[in-house]
Amino acid sequence: MSDGLFRWHFPSTDGGDEDGINDPLRETFEGDHERFVARESIQNSLDARKDSSQPVLVRFERLNLPVSEIPGLNELKDMLQRAKDYSHNQDKSSAFYGAALELLSNSTLPVLKISDFNTIGLNGDDDDTSGGWYKLTRGVGVNSMAGVGGGSFGIGKGAPFAASTLRAVFYSTINDANEPVFKGKVRLSSFRDNKDDVRRGIGDYGLENGRSVGSVRNMDDIPEFFRRIEQGTDIYIIGYQTEESDWTRLLLNSLLNNFWAAIHFNELDVELLENGELLHSVDEENLEGYMTEYAGGKDDSLNFYLAVKEPTKRIDAELPLLKDVTLFVKTGDGYPKAVQMMRKSKMVVYSIGNYRVLPEPYAAVFICESDEGNKLLRDLEPPAHDTWDAERSKPTGKRIVKEYLDFIRNSLRDMADDRDTEPEDIPELSKWLPEDEERDDTNPYLGSMGEPTGEHSDIETAREVGAQREMTDTKVKPVRQREVPMTQTSDSGEQEPKNAPNPDPGQGGGGDVKVDPSTRGNIPHIDVASIRFRARELRKDGDRLYQAVVTSSIVQSGSLRLMAIGDDQSYPIDIAGIIDEAGNAIDFDGSTIKGLDLEANKPIKLFISLQHKKRYALGVE
Repeated sequence: MSDGLFRWHFPSTDGGDEDGINDPLRETFEGDHERFVARESIQNSLDARKDSSQPVLVRFERLNLPVSEIPGLNELKDMLQRAKDYSHNQDKSSAFYGAALELLSNSTLPVLKISDFNTIGLNGDDDDTSGGWYKLTRGVGVNSMAGVGGGSFGIGKGAPFAASTLRAVFYSTINDANEPVFKGKVRLSSFRDNKDDVRRGIGDYGLENGRSVGSVRNMDDIPEFFRRIEQGTDIYIIGYQTEESDWTRLLLNSLLNNFWAAIHFNELDVELLENGELLHSVDEENLEGYMTEYAGGKDDSLNFYLAVKEPTKRIDAELPLLKDVTLFVKTGDGYPKAVQMMRKSKMVVYSIGNYRVLPEPYAAVFICESDEGNKLLRDLEPPAHDTWDAERSKPTGKRIVKEYLDFIRNSLRDMADDRDTEPEDIPELSKWLPEDEERDDTNPYLGSMGEPTGEHSDIETAREVGAQREMTDTKVKPVRQREVPMTQTSDSGEQEPKNAPNPDPGQGGGGDVKVDPSTRGNIPHIDVASIRFRARELRKDGDRLYQAVVTSSIVQSGSLRLMAIGDDQSYPIDIAGIIDEAGNAIDFDGSTIKGLDLEANKPIKLFISLQHKKRYALGVE
């Protein structure tokens, strides 16, 4: 046992800056304590994994600690009262210090103990700036660049203080030298001591060492409640605050929404205990049951988990910058049309919503597995690790973001192409496709970052590429066109008329002007005011064709003229071939689809190839 003095130490400001009640290290993590505590503690534990063939175990245990066993209790009470009296923000400080002092007047208080196993513990002396112990207990805004998780005791170590009613945390570890190390820390506001010296509010509990205190490194000197018996680290949040009596539900929801992938890939197990009693144990085998019960809500984590567990398609690639990446995609009703983004640590960073290149609902998960890619992506993350911001790493940030966005978009587009043409056993379809010829399949509708510009959806027939329409030898007799203005729906992305179909075939689109839908010249025409027309682009072996669905509100027969919808005008577009869903050829002449027999409210599906190979928005007149 040491002969030194154990005490709290708060350095003098020495006439310099003072600490206010609004501590920036902990303010970042105010509010959703369970979410931040789970994210920050687990990612640091994953960074310190010892045996890569076994999962890291992180145990959350809520305990009732006798107040009398808090190290340096009387001194801590005195500091809290002095800080309350000296505070320059009386309203907020009175509320905080009043609650803290009241808690210490009880016989017991709640403590959340976070323990990890199969980890290396925290190495290094108190002054070893490269060691994990220094980074956790002394460094501010300093993090290790060795791990894959991105935590390693950067600013995220403020999360436990935000969850403490006392703003007090104790650390206990056994490192890879089998050495026990113990220390306490509080983050208060500045105060005036009994010698009229102004002290900083950030204080440490330990063994007196000259003008400061050092860590306790003798097992006999560590209070029994805080002793660690095997390699790894314990973090004690003193006066743990939670807004729900069933604290496990909030914590389970957070850790499952953030680390379900690490559990699924057998890199993490989690246990929740209360005063020694095991309440929950989550691992790869029972993960799905826990996801179903505890991971519901806006995060859609259950659907993302199912996308990885049973993907409709898995795409693996090696990208120039990020190297090894994987995209898991699952399609199905009710899925969020979003992509969840992760690095090698398998912690959810953020989600990208509504990539509309895949028309059906889907859930997708992007994971960068390479060490090189992890370092690049980690440099794009803010302290909360909740996005990848290209501006945080210049000049490569924009290239990195564009690279993974392009990969995701192209992967989903390929799936859309495959699925759109999968029932391609439509008889004699290839017969009606035009011969291969040179064409431009580049996508000019995306911004410089590879993100959708919002001008149109990739699953729709877009406006023609180029300023001028292409001219052909086809002679189209000038006619007065009655255009069908098209708009694009937000959910399906399909082209639909701006005005609802008119059930009265005698009423056209020109106000009170009556038309005879049965004849126009000597050719019977279908009245477009009584039909609904939708079209979207498909691909077949690299060729572009269009799937059109025509639905009439009345029984009628006749012809429709296919139109390219432009910004200023619409004009006829020449057809190369048409078949119906059964593979039967449909007659056409130039831009006119001939001989359609429409039943009331019964859609017919047409597959149309065009003479020109550019991309068009299609309508009819």
